[in-house]
Amino acid sequence: MRNAVMLAGLVLLLAAPSQPATQQFREVRIQAGLMDYDGNTRVAHCTKGVHMKTSEGTVDSNEAVITLDQANRVIKIEAKGNVKSDLTVEAKDAKTGEVKRRLVNSTSDEANYTPSDQQLILQGNVKGFAQEVGTQNKLDLTGKKATILLREARYIVEDADATFTEEVKEPPAEPKAESK
Repeated sequence: MRNAVMLAGLVLLLAAPSQPATQQFREVRIQAGLMDYDGNTRVAHCTKGVHMKTSEGTVDSNEAVITLDQANRVIKIEAKGNVKSDLTVEAKDAKTGEVKRRLVNSTSDEANYTPSDQQLILQGNVKGFAQEVGTQNKLDLTGKKATILLREARYIVEDADATFTEEVKEPPAEPKAESK
């Protein structure tokens, strides 16, 4: 079990981005060695190892600042120090309009996430991996800074070094004619 001052189970509500006008909410669970929440400013400062879990996945860091709106929905998450995220997101294919699920894993020194536009900004020693679920299509990248537009499956990377791997489905080989 974590440190005795851990606030196990602080549950924040995050409005579902696909239906922002509805009353549907999903949980964001935050565990930290120490949390200082100010109800007047609606800002939570978390330190001593932070673990955040949503329906999309997890984010771990040394510290984090979580800002809420008046309805207690997360506006912004700012994570610092050994940031690691493991997310499963849905994104619309620009060519076909088909919604595809992608695994997005990353590490960085800092990360800022805004749920309303599903934008993840990673800074410092960025390493990332994205793979389309059910395929071998994937992207491995490193860089100084990465802006990931999760809803669009778009990656903007400074000082990028990236490898794209696409699954190629080749037709079966034609049988060779026997020579006599």
